[in-house]
Amino acid sequence: MGSNTASRRLLEVLLGYLAGTGSVAAWPGGDGLTLEDILDLYPQAVAAGEVPDWQQLLSRHPELDAELHAWLAAKDRWQFALPRRAK
Repeated sequence: MGSNTASRRLLEVLLGYLAGTGSVAAWPGGDGLTLEDILDLYPQAVAAGEVPDWQQLLSRHPELDAELHAWLAAKDRWQFALPRRAK
């Protein structure tokens, strides 16, 4: 990811949205979960409509554009960045 400060800010934003969902029962450090484990739940929360999707995140936090794109690419999270099509 980009600068340390911007990267930390992105993590704070993502964790903040996840914390508001109630879908995350434990937080990093508890039950062996890491910060990455928690952040890996974000795409599932997007799919469930519980947190802002990537376009909404970019709209709300344009200063985090580079960091968000790097985070999406880091674990090939792009499939969750695209809108789901109705079947």
